[in-house]
Amino acid sequence: MKDAASKTTGRFAPRPGADESRLRLVLETMQDAFVEIDGDGTITDWNRAAEVLFGWTRDEVLGRGLHDTIVAEQLREALGAAVDDFTSGGEEAITGRRLELPAVDRTGREFAAELSITPMRVGRAWRFAAFLRDASDRAPARQPLDVGHVTERVARLGSWHWVPLTGEMRFSEGLCRILGEDPRAYDPAQEMRLERVHPDDRERVRRTLDAACVAGDELETEFRVLRSDGEIRSLHVRGTLLRDAEGTHVRSMGTAQDVTERVRAEARNRRLAALVKSTDDAVLSADREGRITSWNEAAQRLYGYGEHEVLGRPMAMLVPPAKAGEEQLLLRRVLSGERVERVETQHVRSDGRPVDVWLTLSPVLDATGRMAEASAIVRDITEQKRAERERERYVAELEALARRDSLTGLLTRRELQGLLEAELRRAERAGSECSLLVVDVDDLAAVNDRDGRQAGDAVLRALADVVRRAAPDLAPCRLTDDDIAIVLPGMGAGAAMALAQKIKQAWRATPRAAEISSGVATWPHEASQKEELVEQAFAALAFDKPGEANARKADDALGTAGDGDALEQVLGLLRRHLGMELVYLSEFCGDEQIIRLVDAGPGHPEIVAGATVPLRDGPCRFMVDGELPNVVCETAGDPVARTLPIIEQSHVGSYVGVPVRLSDGTLYGSLCAASRDPRPDLGAHALHFAQVCARLVGDMVEQRALETHNRRLQSELTGVRALLAALDARDHYTGAHSEAVVALAAAVGRRLDLAPADLAAVEQVALLHDIGKIGVPDSILQKPGPLDDGEWKLMREHPAIGARIVKSITSLDHLAPAIRAEHERWDGRGYPDGLRREDIPLASRIILACDALHAMTSDRPYRAAMPLADAEAELRANAGIQFDPDVVEALLAELRPEQVDPPTEEPITPSGRPTVLVVEDNASFRLALEAGLESEGFAVNAVGDAAEAYRIVRDVDPDLVLLDWILPGGDGGAAACRRIRQMCPEAEVVIFTGLGDVRDQRAAREAGASKFLQKGMPLQALVEHLQIVLTSR
Repeated sequence: MKDAASKTTGRFAPRPGADESRLRLVLETMQDAFVEIDGDGTITDWNRAAEVLFGWTRDEVLGRGLHDTIVAEQLREALGAAVDDFTSGGEEAITGRRLELPAVDRTGREFAAELSITPMRVGRAWRFAAFLRDASDRAPARQPLDVGHVTERVARLGSWHWVPLTGEMRFSEGLCRILGEDPRAYDPAQEMRLERVHPDDRERVRRTLDAACVAGDELETEFRVLRSDGEIRSLHVRGTLLRDAEGTHVRSMGTAQDVTERVRAEARNRRLAALVKSTDDAVLSADREGRITSWNEAAQRLYGYGEHEVLGRPMAMLVPPAKAGEEQLLLRRVLSGERVERVETQHVRSDGRPVDVWLTLSPVLDATGRMAEASAIVRDITEQKRAERERERYVAELEALARRDSLTGLLTRRELQGLLEAELRRAERAGSECSLLVVDVDDLAAVNDRDGRQAGDAVLRALADVVRRAAPDLAPCRLTDDDIAIVLPGMGAGAAMALAQKIKQAWRATPRAAEISSGVATWPHEASQKEELVEQAFAALAFDKPGEANARKADDALGTAGDGDALEQVLGLLRRHLGMELVYLSEFCGDEQIIRLVDAGPGHPEIVAGATVPLRDGPCRFMVDGELPNVVCETAGDPVARTLPIIEQSHVGSYVGVPVRLSDGTLYGSLCAASRDPRPDLGAHALHFAQVCARLVGDMVEQRALETHNRRLQSELTGVRALLAALDARDHYTGAHSEAVVALAAAVGRRLDLAPADLAAVEQVALLHDIGKIGVPDSILQKPGPLDDGEWKLMREHPAIGARIVKSITSLDHLAPAIRAEHERWDGRGYPDGLRREDIPLASRIILACDALHAMTSDRPYRAAMPLADAEAELRANAGIQFDPDVVEALLAELRPEQVDPPTEEPITPSGRPTVLVVEDNASFRLALEAGLESEGFAVNAVGDAAEAYRIVRDVDPDLVLLDWILPGGDGGAAACRRIRQMCPEAEVVIFTGLGDVRDQRAAREAGASKFLQKGMPLQALVEHLQIVLTSR
């Protein structure tokens, strides 16, 4: 008996090993949620990934119904019926395939889940293993999982003895303990009635016993018993039957071993093996030497190797050579006890094709707790990577639409604006120059009318190619239909002009259906802002054109034309990418949303552009507030969406929505897509792409608002110019006076090292400082003699009037305090507020001194002009009393006090140097120009009016005439330009003025001027312009 017991123990005791640990570890570390249910739908097992996905812990859900815990309400009845159908008749409505169904987590959040179910027969009952993953985002949940460890129990043994003839039955103490009985009080005779055998096993055990008693000598069987405390245990019974000479069964004896733990372990192993077999992830393991020790069917599908081809071979066979070292390092980390979770890498199939995978490696311990091998779970992410690449392609296409012109391949007008702003900021920080070159096809409309639109497109493409070759390191942009613009960082007017000539020469060398013109403007000499720089470039372009048909204003180039097209392209791309019937952009206005733009396909939901919808009726507000998901695959199944009137009225079956925000985070509205039908395939990829589109839409909307604002500013400035023109018409002295003060004030500001923004403010105040005189009666403004006290009182109102006018203009209201204070004195005795010293804005102090100098050196009806030397003496005498001493010092330095004597009346004749005639009525400015140009190598004659200019032109044929546009008495700038060109056709005439809009520039070009320049630029910039004009003769 002892030998039999020893033999039984060795054969049937549970064997501690790695198998069960490995299988349980696979279950606990797999990326998919695992849920096991019985035939009644009760949850019997639940892994860590299920805890992460649904929010319930294992202890909380065991014993709960599956349907009430994680199944969406609308599917509970159908899923329960499908399980019942299977258990009753084997109808496999839910097994053997992958389904995508709505599930709910602990918070009630509904999401799309991918489900596969595997049935398992356990005795006579069915159990079901369900694998789930979040289908709204194909990436598996990233959750650290602990490694479980199954401990082995020592088997328990008992012996039994039975005499059939007498009915005697004896159990050892060990067997009584297995059955939960007290050996001293228990009568084992009842066991022959098989009452302790599990009901499901009784008939089988009875047949086995009967067969052994009739003809057998050995008995061996395994069955379940019911302990006295109700616990079910498994017994392995083995015995010997003794017979007498006649063959009658007279005695039996044997052993009974409690094998409950082994049976349970084997059941778990079978269940876990079924799980590993049915999972979509490849599961394999490797020993400490890296040799493959296990391989499931999913691994065979992924890699193309059968189990017999890989077992015992190195795991390195699955890794491309470039990744071998990296994977060896990962394996060493795992074998040292570390868990490596979801590494994205690349493996290689049996046919040599690479496959993108996620790899999770975990250590597997044996029964003694020592490292036995490494387990690997491998997921094929090839499709996900393909989808990512597809999304990246769509995003790139979207960005290309926003950045590149489809006809020429050049950057768009919108890109030009950002590029120009960035380069101007850089130039301001560095104190450098920045030019803008505009190249235009002359009369492209005529080409389109004569040869067709395709011919015109070919001309534009050819010009774009020429520009790219001429400026390979720059970024040309298509500005309007027939214009190409190039931002030239760090480039002055001369270099920009040279590039323009290079482009023209290259164009003339190609077969062409039209000619081209160009225009250049340079910051900061000709403009202080982006819009002004573009305007000046187009003004220069107008001079270069053969006629006035193509003259235009700059806001034609930087206006909003075409923005609608770009927005429509973005909406259209989003609709096509999502495969939905409608995409719309809405703006939130109070409690309403206005549908601004719609892109729709056939059969789209009934939402139209221009419609106004209360925010409470539509999904957008709830989406922004987080009460509605960004992606609703089926509106009928969403508790919020299905209650919204617009969803019901427009028959919206599915919805994607994202907020549209401006660059400062302000909420503009929403970008939404809708379809009539449910779309269960919508997920994270749809949301990501919609968010990319929303960012682009926000940029475009903001840019359009900025451009509208700029156009309004331009309109306001046009109104200011109209006021100045009206004032000039009433009092010519005031207009010419302001122009001269601008030049002097700008020069003083530069000597005081003012920042560019402050310098621009000084120039603006100088231009507008007398605008308040528009409110002074003509009788006072044009009075030929001195003013009396009453008239002076009215005249002194003009600073306050001017401040009120400027304050009403949004873009200029910051100048109002300086305009109001332009007659305040350093000693506090000025008007209208009696400010003193530094309380007076610096711009006002500069204007006061420059204003006084110009007034003293100008002829007035009631007195003659004061000599410049006397005017300088007045300035010195009143420094610290009427004027800021620092301002006076800077002004006198600008006037070059050594040039105080008036120029000789005899004209300077050529002496090998270019001869320039300066026609400028302001004496101080005229002298400064004369001295500066002389120092730059020009032979200069300088006069104050047109009549004197004609005399010089008769006596000396000048190479160039630098002509003020507004001249006192007689001929103005246009008339003087025509007459000078008639008298000396070879002379180049350059208009140099502090005023003048595009109409003035066009008039100057028609009068024969070669260039139209704004006063206020540094001397070096002016010289550069003059040299360009002279070298192009």
